[in-house]
Amino acid sequence: MFGLLLNHQEDQPLFSIHSIRYQVSGNATLRISNVQTKDNGDFDCQVVFTSGVPPVIQDTAKLVVVVSPTITLKTTTAITLDEGATRTLFCVASGNPKPTYRWYKDSVKIPEDPNNSNYTITSASRNDAGTYGCEAVINVPTLGQYSDSYTVQVTVRFRPAHKTNSLSSNQTALEGRTATFFCLTEAFPTATTYKWFKDGTEISNSQDFEILKIIDTESRLRIKNAKKGSAGQYSCDGTNAVGTGNRKSAFLLVNYAPQQVTVNPNPAVVELGQSLTLTCQADGFPKPSYSWNFNGRAIGDSQNTLQLASAQVLNAGNYTCVATNTFGSAQETRLVNVRYKSTVTTFTTGNPDNNAVEGTSVTLTCTANGYPAPTYTIQRTTPSGTTPLAGTSGGTYTIPNVQLTEEDNSYSCVPKNALGDGPPKSLTVKVIVPPSFQSNLPNKQTKTENETVNYACIVQAKPYAQIVWKLDEKNLTGTPYNITTEVPPVQNSKLLRTPSYLTIDKVTWQQNGTFSCVAFNSAGQRRQTTDLEVHYRPVVQSIADHPKNLTLSEGQKATFSCKTIGNPPTLSQKWQFNGVDIPGESCSGCLTTTFTKASVTQADAGWYSCTGTNSLGEGPPARAQLLIKHPPTITFYQSAFTVNETNDVTMTCRAKGVPQPTITWRKIEDELNCLGEHCIIRNISGKNDGTYRCVARNELGEDWKEITLNVQIRPIISTSTPTSTQIPGAVSEQVDLTCIVSGKPSPSLSWKRKLNGQDLSSLNDEKVKSIIKERDTSVLKVTVSAIGEHFYCVAVNLLGSDNQQYTIRERGIPDKPINVDVTSFRDQNSKTVSVIVSWTPGYSGGYDQEFTIHYRVKQSNRDFVEQFVGHPDNNMHTIHGLYPETVYEFSVQASNKVGLSQPSEPKEYKTPESQIPPDRGTVKALRASDDASVILVEWTIADDKVTTATVEIQQRGEGSWELVDGASKLKRSVSQFKVSDLKADSSYRFRVDMRRPGESAPAYVYSNTVPAGPIPGAGSDGEPLKGWMIAVIVLLAGLILLAILVLAFYFFKLRKNEHRGTAGKESMYKESIKQRGVKMELEIDEPREMHYMELDDRTRSSFMTDATRQNSPHSTEQYSEYASLDPSSRSWEIPRERVTIEKIVGKGAFGEVAKATVIGLHGGSEKTVVAVKMLKDEATDSEKKDLLSELELMKQLKPHPYVVSLLGCVTKSGPLLVLIEYAPFGNLLGYLRRSRGLNDTYYKDPDIKPQTNLMSEQLIKFAWQIADGMSYLSSKSIIHRDLAARNVLMGEKETCKLTGLGMARDVQQERIYERKTKGPLPVKWTAIEALLYGKYTTKSDVWSYGVLLYEIFTIGGTPYPKVDGTKIIKSLQEGYRMPKPQHVDDDLIAIMTKCWEDDPEKRPTFQSLKNELKEMENQRKRLLNLETYDNRLYENVKDLEA
Repeated sequence: MFGLLLNHQEDQPLFSIHSIRYQVSGNATLRISNVQTKDNGDFDCQVVFTSGVPPVIQDTAKLVVVVSPTITLKTTTAITLDEGATRTLFCVASGNPKPTYRWYKDSVKIPEDPNNSNYTITSASRNDAGTYGCEAVINVPTLGQYSDSYTVQVTVRFRPAHKTNSLSSNQTALEGRTATFFCLTEAFPTATTYKWFKDGTEISNSQDFEILKIIDTESRLRIKNAKKGSAGQYSCDGTNAVGTGNRKSAFLLVNYAPQQVTVNPNPAVVELGQSLTLTCQADGFPKPSYSWNFNGRAIGDSQNTLQLASAQVLNAGNYTCVATNTFGSAQETRLVNVRYKSTVTTFTTGNPDNNAVEGTSVTLTCTANGYPAPTYTIQRTTPSGTTPLAGTSGGTYTIPNVQLTEEDNSYSCVPKNALGDGPPKSLTVKVIVPPSFQSNLPNKQTKTENETVNYACIVQAKPYAQIVWKLDEKNLTGTPYNITTEVPPVQNSKLLRTPSYLTIDKVTWQQNGTFSCVAFNSAGQRRQTTDLEVHYRPVVQSIADHPKNLTLSEGQKATFSCKTIGNPPTLSQKWQFNGVDIPGESCSGCLTTTFTKASVTQADAGWYSCTGTNSLGEGPPARAQLLIKHPPTITFYQSAFTVNETNDVTMTCRAKGVPQPTITWRKIEDELNCLGEHCIIRNISGKNDGTYRCVARNELGEDWKEITLNVQIRPIISTSTPTSTQIPGAVSEQVDLTCIVSGKPSPSLSWKRKLNGQDLSSLNDEKVKSIIKERDTSVLKVTVSAIGEHFYCVAVNLLGSDNQQYTIRERGIPDKPINVDVTSFRDQNSKTVSVIVSWTPGYSGGYDQEFTIHYRVKQSNRDFVEQFVGHPDNNMHTIHGLYPETVYEFSVQASNKVGLSQPSEPKEYKTPESQIPPDRGTVKALRASDDASVILVEWTIADDKVTTATVEIQQRGEGSWELVDGASKLKRSVSQFKVSDLKADSSYRFRVDMRRPGESAPAYVYSNTVPAGPIPGAGSDGEPLKGWMIAVIVLLAGLILLAILVLAFYFFKLRKNEHRGTAGKESMYKESIKQRGVKMELEIDEPREMHYMELDDRTRSSFMTDATRQNSPHSTEQYSEYASLDPSSRSWEIPRERVTIEKIVGKGAFGEVAKATVIGLHGGSEKTVVAVKMLKDEATDSEKKDLLSELELMKQLKPHPYVVSLLGCVTKSGPLLVLIEYAPFGNLLGYLRRSRGLNDTYYKDPDIKPQTNLMSEQLIKFAWQIADGMSYLSSKSIIHRDLAARNVLMGEKETCKLTGLGMARDVQQERIYERKTKGPLPVKWTAIEALLYGKYTTKSDVWSYGVLLYEIFTIGGTPYPKVDGTKIIKSLQEGYRMPKPQHVDDDLIAIMTKCWEDDPEKRPTFQSLKNELKEMENQRKRLLNLETYDNRLYENVKDLEA
């Protein structure tokens, strides 16, 4: 037997305590109703046995009554703490079991002991501010979690603390410019006062400093007109109600040119042979470099010290130390003296040879070197002794009234300084005496012509006198003057005697006048004169009085005039013809006489003369010739010459005529450089053979004779090139060998197997079928015995022989070309040049050969540009658009149907200068982001010959240009300049003069225009914006943005509804895709239909004349969806069930692109990843037709590396699918935009993301690859009509592949397509002739290619930004073209501009575009300066604009 006892807590029986709520059922089951808090505790169950061991068995069960926690003690009000204070936040809660605690700050859990109810903020900092929450938690495993919580706001007041961008970096300012430091703090409360310090000392507003408080948390310090003393440490701290924050510092360095230069020691004196060190110290920042000059000449030392070791006299002089830094230079000169004993350097009278003129005074001057400066003693030595002369310490002594006896004395000079007497130096004065006459000329004489006259002139002087005779001040020399001068010595005298005699054997009227004898030496000059009167017969004495020669035509009047003068005077004058008096033509007492012949004939030609008569008789005649004009007549010539080559020949031709005829020579149809009676041709050759004409010509006509020149030349075989002598053939095949020869006499031709063997003929060689000879040609027809066998053509005439070897060769690839040569010329009005490449073809290989020219810039390590030229005439080709003054490598390669030859040996060629000089460099300007009054001008110099740069500024794009202070002739190493103190609200433009040394004209390179910049934090009056003003602005901006978004959403929905069509088979197909679990609701923007506009005749009519409208017919083509499919499509057909769409990766204007897999594309069960092009639900019939057209065109194309390949199609059921190769990078447009962080609204989620920053070389590569692909399409007569970056896919290894052929047309016949159907057009990419007239050619695609280049080089920019698509046509008609992006080189802009020529024929071909761009890539020229690329200009791309 046993008994049951249940107890709760203190061993009290349950039945006595809670008998109502406690019920026991069965033997030991306790049920508690309405559990209460007091039920919490242990329950004991005891079983008592009445017998047995043990007597009692008991166990305990614990009952936990869960009571939800309630926070009973908490911090009820918001707390404000000062920085560094400590405060406890209370949180005490009731509940059962005992709750644990969690503390949060700003919803982030604080790691704390969960048993600690309170949380203490110790040494509060600004980071402790926030919303604190306490949560009391009771976790019951079976019942869950119970909690209570509260929050309290804690605010921490803290002293101003510097932000990271406060005084964040040291600054360097140019002297005279302004520097600004920014002090930016965080504080609470924010009200802050600021203090600024320089090198620890507080500073305030002054003429040097300006302190600006912008807002509570920002102060600025402007250091005005920075100078040397402005450099130092600048500090700032802020103070608010809590206290003063930490001080933060930055250093200002001031760039200034050296100003103070000192050279020590001063004075600088060194003993002879000792050493001296000069030390130079200078200010300036950056620290200057030093150079030294000695007496104005650079001496090459670049240290600040200069040592003179073992000083010599020649080391004394001016030493200049030049201190230089980037901003200028300064210098100081120190005179260095070397102490040494004096030595006389000069002791002279100051005259040559120490001369002194007798009777004058002369001063002796003595100078000497030495340091210290010397004094002097001058001594005179006479026959009686030596005497020091008083008053000569200064080194001078004057001798008065010098006489000849002074030559008996000598003088000496002795210098003296602190080191002692120097050696003396002596001189003797040499006395000179001017001439004096020892005889006199006679008085006036009278002589009759032909008599003799004698004059004598005797002179005495020292040194010898020279004598000159004159007549009327003209020196007399030669006939009829006989002058004799003797120089005999005079005994017992220092003077020298000179006699001179003048004799005129027969005087004439010309000796009538005044004769002078002039004597002179170094001491002076003297003269004597006499007059001579001559009596003579009348004579003509001047050209004006002489009768003139005349040349007249028959019938003209001839007039001669004459004047004779005689002494005594002329009594009469007469005229003669050919020495015979002319009757009636004489006069008496006349001063002049004239003879006139009224109408001359050939008989009147001859000599006419006049004579005068006086008392002495008849004078000499004065003659003039009369010539009567008549045409030339050749009087002598030789009609034929025979000359051997290499000899000389002289052909002679004489003629008469009036005027005297000129004789010219010409070879028939060829001018010669021969003039005159003789034509000499040297080293004559065969080209000189022929008929020559001698032509005598004057104004009345000409006469000519022909002369035959027969040049005998040795034989020359002209068929000597490899194409003529390397004969393709095979064994047993008959071949023709042709030998062409020139020579005179005509050579005989023969064929041989060996050069010295017998002549071949069909009689002695069975292989010879025939030999056909005709004039200068011989053709050997022979059967080939073996490959490699040789034949010789031999030509012989009287002058020599020639031979040529012919070789039979196996057919195959051609030999490489030989004799490659390059010449050049400058392109007109261009920065480029062109070259002409010529070559000699090698062995053809037996087939027609074509040629390709390879070229590149030498040592560029780039691939050669390949230019296929076919087989041009004369084997030469012109390459345009090369860089000037650049060394290129050229080679030529041949090809035939068998293969390629080896390239020719490379030919190096340096191109000449271009007509327009190349770009000197680039300039850009950008306003400083932190100070609108500062603009940074940066430039690059591309021309290696430019050594300096000068910066000029223009305000508001108008007015005069002004030199920027301190920016003149900056060294090439300087590439930027900061321009300060500008007006923030004004625009500016800069230009940099990059002229070469020696150029007088400036070479300006212009910057972009820097627009006016807003004054940071200022309103229209320049005052800081108030807080409420900023709030209003923000509110208004928000409201405007909200309105724009609402309107955009409204039009988006409206447009979507307009285009939504009835769901057909394609929507069913997409639904089936959804059912297979593929998400179709991807975040893909709506298609950009506005790239395309409807352009029918009505659209064009507003831009065309009536006549043009009449020539633009409009018709509609009917279309049946699948009727046009070629039966060949079955070979491309893929069963639909093998195609699995994985995801939509892109949307265009009319279709979508999906990534898919195809089973068995290449046979077997292998899966292949492909791209699938399909139409949208709402696609029109025209759009379906375009996709089918694209499919048909792609079937015709062979694989090309830059055109996307067709892999298959699905056409038999359901929607049309076109399967093409998959492009993991997406399309080009999206690739460009994603590379700079923009959304790709065309191509979603590509497998491979682009590089963050594309390189210039990559962009150029994209451009030429697309041109190459388009060149292929155009070669197939395909016009793309929708060439744009969105229609270029990016394949493996970033390879561009053309797609989007839906609008393309195959135009094999006329290569022109006229659009007649209505439909949308990509207006911004479409050529002007297509927009106006609906006519397309490949040159229309070239226009689109130019727009695509704009997309590439702006890295995904939208063409014609901000230009409405409806206004494009009118703008283009008015000549508008897209402006030049500042980061794009002029050479690339030139390419784009050529693509947009109004005349399609002036646009380049795709092949030339590819070559030009690839050449640019090879040259590694910096064509895209991506450092200046402004992402902001192209980031707000409005794709919905047309």
